[in-house]
Amino acid sequence: MAAAVVDRLPEGDEWLYEVKFDGYRALLMKRGERVEIRSRNDKDLTRTYPSVAAAARRLRADSAVIDGEIVAVDTGGHPSFQRGRERIWELEPRRLERARRCLDQISDQWDAALARLAAFVE
Repeated sequence: MAAAVVDRLPEGDEWLYEVKFDGYRALLMKRGERVEIRSRNDKDLTRTYPSVAAAARRLRADSAVIDGEIVAVDTGGHPSFQRGRERIWELEPRRLERARRCLDQISDQWDAALARLAAFVE
C-alpha cells in the first residue's frame, strides 16, 4: 500500500491518482456486525478509531472491504497528521499511563538531585 517517489508521473488512461491527505492508511473489513480496521503494518486500529468502526457497522452491506485513509483535520479543516497522532495517544490509555509513570520517575529523580545539590551548597 505504500507510495513510491518518482521523478515523473506515469501517463496514460490506465493510470489513476488519488490525493494524499496525510493520514493513516487503513483497510476496513466488515462482515455482518463484525468490523476490523488494520494499518498497512497490520496493526489493529479498530479500538483506536471507534467512530470509524461505528460508521462501518451502519453500512448497508453484509460485508465490505474498504481501502482508505483515516484523516484528522485541524480547526481550519486542513488535514493534520499531528492531530491524528494526538488522537492515538488519547485512546491508548496503557501508553499514556506508562508515559505518566515515566514522568513521575523523572520528577522524583529531579527532586532528589535538587535536594543533594541544596545539601552540598549549605
